Amino acid sequence: MRIRTAAVTLLGLLLLEFASRPVQGQDVSGSLEGKLLTSQLQPLLDAEVVASGPALQQPMEVHSDAQGSFRFLALPAGTYTVRIRSIGVRPVLYERVIVGLGRSTSLGVVTMEPTDVELTEIVVTAEVLPLDLTSAASGTNLRAEQLDGLPLDRSLNSLISLAPEATYQLPDLSFRSEGVNIAGGSIWDNAYFVDGVNVTDPGMGAGGINLPYNFVQELQVKTGGYEAEYGRAMGGIVNVVTPSGGNDFHGSLFTYFTDDRLRTDPRYGLIQTNLDKYSQFDVGGSLGGPISRDRLWFFLAYNPLVDVRNASFPGIPTQKDRQTQHRLAGKLTWQPQPATRIAFTATGDPTTHDGVGPILDYGAPSVVLNTDVVLSHLRRGGYGLSLHAEQQMGESVLLSATLSRSVYRDDFAPQTTLGATAPRFTDTTGAWSGGYGGSGYNHLGRDAALTSVSVAAGSHLLKLGGEYENNTLDEVVDEGSGQRGGFLSQSRSSGRYVWLRAQSAANVGIRVLSGYLQDSWAPSASVRLNAGLRWEGQWWVGSGGTVMQSITDQLAPRVGLILMPGRPGSQKFFASAGRFYEQVPLDALALFYGTGSSTYIRYNQDPRIDTTGGTLLFTNQSGVYARVPGLRGEYYDELTFGYERQLAATMIVGARVILRAAKSVIEDSYASDGTPVYGNPGTGLLDSFPKPIHRYEALELTLQNSGSAKLHFLASYVLSRNWGNYAGLYAPEGSPPNASIQFDNHDSLAISSGPLPNDRTHAVKLSGAYRFGFGLTAGTSAFWQSGTPLNEYGIVQAGDYQAFLRPRGTAGRTPGTWDLNLRFDYAFRRGAGPKITLDVTHIGSPRGAVAFDQQHYTGTPDASGNQTDPNPIYQQVLVYQPAMFVRLGAMVGF
Repeated sequence: MRIRTAAVTLLGLLLLEFASRPVQGQDVSGSLEGKLLTSQLQPLLDAEVVASGPALQQPMEVHSDAQGSFRFLALPAGTYTVRIRSIGVRPVLYERVIVGLGRSTSLGVVTMEPTDVELTEIVVTAEVLPLDLTSAASGTNLRAEQLDGLPLDRSLNSLISLAPEATYQLPDLSFRSEGVNIAGGSIWDNAYFVDGVNVTDPGMGAGGINLPYNFVQELQVKTGGYEAEYGRAMGGIVNVVTPSGGNDFHGSLFTYFTDDRLRTDPRYGLIQTNLDKYSQFDVGGSLGGPISRDRLWFFLAYNPLVDVRNASFPGIPTQKDRQTQHRLAGKLTWQPQPATRIAFTATGDPTTHDGVGPILDYGAPSVVLNTDVVLSHLRRGGYGLSLHAEQQMGESVLLSATLSRSVYRDDFAPQTTLGATAPRFTDTTGAWSGGYGGSGYNHLGRDAALTSVSVAAGSHLLKLGGEYENNTLDEVVDEGSGQRGGFLSQSRSSGRYVWLRAQSAANVGIRVLSGYLQDSWAPSASVRLNAGLRWEGQWWVGSGGTVMQSITDQLAPRVGLILMPGRPGSQKFFASAGRFYEQVPLDALALFYGTGSSTYIRYNQDPRIDTTGGTLLFTNQSGVYARVPGLRGEYYDELTFGYERQLAATMIVGARVILRAAKSVIEDSYASDGTPVYGNPGTGLLDSFPKPIHRYEALELTLQNSGSAKLHFLASYVLSRNWGNYAGLYAPEGSPPNASIQFDNHDSLAISSGPLPNDRTHAVKLSGAYRFGFGLTAGTSAFWQSGTPLNEYGIVQAGDYQAFLRPRGTAGRTPGTWDLNLRFDYAFRRGAGPKITLDVTHIGSPRGAVAFDQQHYTGTPDASGNQTDPNPIYQQVLVYQPAMFVRLGAMVGF
């Protein structure tokens, strides 16, 4: 404990030291480097290199070293002009050098012409966006000018899903199941950053604050091979940076609109709300400019979105569904001197929703008999505040630090009195009646601090950093207090009733301390070796602030090798190996250390009338989990290798192989005496369970033109296999993360190895846009992907657990799906001015089935072990793709 206290104190002192200096968050910038030679191919010493551009308030200057190398350790993502001057050589000017978010841009080897007289500088007008020769990490970068021409949804998820190994997942029967899968991980395995601040939902691990693409300057999705400074993610890393004002006042007003008159006839699955009439309207604007030229800039953006629908389920009349989301972003950027930058950022997306839809984690109805079952009031979203600073110490040392605060909420409640007082009842036909089932609130917070120092020393670039987070959750859920709420069902075979009731409350937290050291070493112009070590510690906190569990042995080594044969900067072979740990989400700790219980009670009569004579089938008590000595963190090991080649100034072709395998998992289960426990399956208290298996193997092929010329595109093909007995943090068989039912019962694991829910053999994507010469831009996004495996579930006797009735993934597959979207926008004049857009989405209206009910039987097996209560909606479609619709938009820039 003294070691941890000392480490926190040291981190706090560092942050206090940097608080009056500039601050930078995680991946809010990129870097720029190159090598200067004389005409005799000797290193050019002490040449002046100056970078300037609209993202930089004041020009930055560095000088070449004894090897002729120069390096800008951090530049805000954007486009730059680079001037190179030295006595006795002709100056060189690069007019468009693109520095990508989280990437290193290299000008390669620049040979300077000798001269005895003053000559005009050599101007290189071609856009410079070469390979990142410093990293073995894999990922996708998309800038604002690329996003602007694409037919995107009005959400961050639609941007992320453009990456080759990212797949957008529509909601299914499981709770909060909408999100993006990345590289074999589940929707809760990713980490999300906006302007360097961790905005990942601390409760489940899903995406946090949502922003429209209008607020995004650049997006980066890291899918593997990333260095030791990145951690706490088992899927991918998503980085977003917002705009930063400028020396000239500029802004925009925009609006987008669609409604039921602009769509084809939809198809609805059993859990999808029928939208008879709807309109979605959002209007917004942004304004940026100088408070003090070359010193202090501001940027403000606000985008309220209003979604109004006439929605229904089979059996009930249409109801009004209204959602209002306030999406906002703001930034102050201050550069008091060329080597100092300070930024204050605010983002948010508070949302209110009077919804028409059930709690999704307890089945789907065949018909709804009264509206109280599906009428809810939801309050979601949150905001984030951050202070970033960055200080250049000379030309070889960069100090940075970040302080941030984020809060989120996820509250749900019934709209009606009956909805709040009666249980939801499922009769023998699968019809729903009664009440909504429950209510609750979930308030989350995150306080974070990180600091780092980067040192360029000859052919080495060293980086040392530390991070601290304090994540908190305050939650109360009531799904059946007394006879108020809960979920009641009647058996089709026996006529008996089973009532699930649950109540819980939790005030828990997790403190995370991490540190890393990494080195990027270039022993020659054609070889670079990256090596690093990351350490992460987790302290799980129960009510009253007591530390209930600690995991302090999480060492994550990373190594990467880049080989660059042939013409400098034209191609690279790369390989990486590393270990990546998970940060346990707070919803698991709410179960481990909160208070409450859930019970399954069987009655021979309707308990809404008579509650006597009930038989307890199963109970689960929260807050009774004991500390587990030697608990290991959840992690996987990864190996990647690949090749990239520059075909033209802005066109890159690549191939990559990724291999991932889970090595340790945290899950809850039951000891031999029935006591609830958590641990590592296959060891310790859970050594009677099989070891978890989760393997992801993929071949990724990409072709990308990322320039700002007339044409830009990203085309990809991914061949993959996702196999094992552990689906990840998100599991369709049950949630929350790290406390699912995947290892709760031995019988359910007997045939549980097979293709996992995210197993898609083939995935083909294309996105891009072409700018015509008369103001018209045409863009597209399209994909085709093979289906996912289906299962057949029944119930096992012990505990009424869901179980496989045939080996995992052998009950067929969902159909392959495709999607095609187009955007046309027309600008009435170059630069600022009016522009209109037309999005035609889901062309051809494929409306393919994407999720099926896989529960074949729902009743407790009889004395002979036979399955009972066949599910009347087994193998029926739960979710279809959306129908084709048109979205109209207009924007005025000034």
